[in-house]
Amino acid sequence: MNKKDITIGIVSYYRGDRLRKCIEQLPDFNIIVWDNNTTGIELDKIKKIDSDFENVEVIYSNENFGCPKAFNELLIRSKTDWVVLTVDDIRQKISYIENKIHDALPILIL
Repeated sequence: MNKKDITIGIVSYYRGDRLRKCIEQLPDFNIIVWDNNTTGIELDKIKKIDSDFENVEVIYSNENFGCPKAFNELLIRSKTDWVVLTVDDIRQKISYIENKIHDALPILIL
């Protein structure tokens, strides 16, 4: 399976540094980030991530809806058959994700 066949959906809130580390571990995947209404310096960090990575789309929510609604929104916006949902402080090796996808349903929540 090609990494472009998989969307990684990440929920983030006030953790720009953690989000960057998470994204750096996931090269070549389609990534959609749901920002739960971060403001200030942390928002600047997330905007920088949005401009630094071509494979990342950031959705800026004007309200903190929490993870359940954010996960639903990420599923709706995904354009791939396979979706991995996670938060910005989870660290998984790419091989772990790829191996789990072979045994999983089209949605994998970490």
